Amino acid sequence: VIRLVYLRQLRAYIGTPYVRGGETHRGIDCSGLARAAFWQTILKEGVRAFNSDLLGPKLWKFWWRDLSANDLLIGKYGYAKKIGEAQKLAGYTNSELKTGDLAIAGSGSHLLIYLGNREWIEANPDDGKVVVNFATPESKRPYFNMPVTLMRWWILADRPSPDRP
Repeated sequence: VIRLVYLRQLRAYIGTPYVRGGETHRGIDCSGLARAAFWQTILKEGVRAFNSDLLGPKLWKFWWRDLSANDLLIGKYGYAKKIGEAQKLAGYTNSELKTGDLAIAGSGSHLLIYLGNREWIEANPDDGKVVVNFATPESKRPYFNMPVTLMRWWILADRPSPDRP
């Protein structure tokens, strides 16, 4: 359930203007998109399920601490764990990749979130807004054609993906 809520929260930002350092619907950057949608998911799921583990100190520490793409890449605070690497996302397929997983491009310069079926969401500075694109083999999008580190949020580490049985 938490993955589905996260995907809905992410999609709610489609079209939001790109603003470096932003974390709201008025303006958001790549790491802000991943983080804001995730803390909103944790809060909604915590209230819905009356789950004190989600509503406790983990949520408030996560909400309070800012995280850049590079912070996630180096494992700052332990909020995400490395699950792999790829030479590029264009044409990338991996049965272990789950919805909600993160791809950190270039040595921590940009972050994309996997929506499933080669579809990725990002707050893209080149497009000037939050966009969704397919990482097809022929894609020319710059962030789809550079090495990435694949990461997974700590809460999602042991949960099934909604696009899997």
